[in-house]
Amino acid sequence: MKILDPVLAPDVSIWCDHINPKEFEDGGCASVVVGLYPSFDSTGARILSPISRQQCIDIATKSSMVLQVYYWDDITQDPIQQADWVAQIIQSEGLPIKWVWADQEQWWTDWTAWQQGRSGTVPISTVPTGTPALISAHYENFIRELHSSSLKVACTR
Repeated sequence: MKILDPVLAPDVSIWCDHINPKEFEDGGCASVVVGLYPSFDSTGARILSPISRQQCIDIATKSSMVLQVYYWDDITQDPIQQADWVAQIIQSEGLPIKWVWADQEQWWTDWTAWQQGRSGTVPISTVPTGTPALISAHYENFIRELHSSSLKVACTR
């Protein structure tokens, strides 16, 4: 592959609140990866972000690209509950998702301290983080639970 070849699976997040799937497809993309971001309703229950839902629907109905999703699992929350939510959302929304990625990017264990670090009120180096063992165990539990669900998709491991 040359660096000038078209990207085959771009990563689209809710920060790109409007995408044109046909442009990706016309540019040579065979697949697209969309973030499965939760929002919270008035009771505090986790629901699918309307932007995430619309991106999935647009890709499914306006292109022939394979739809992949990632979920940014949070090590400060129960991995089983998060995986169950991902499986339930995919099934209840009827999304034609072919691949689920556990997006293990964060390692902070205190979101208030993280916000202070990002704003510069405390050094970011002072924000508490999870140990490698905690992060690994969380990830393994999240993936095992996704695999045990009735999802008919491939999952990262």
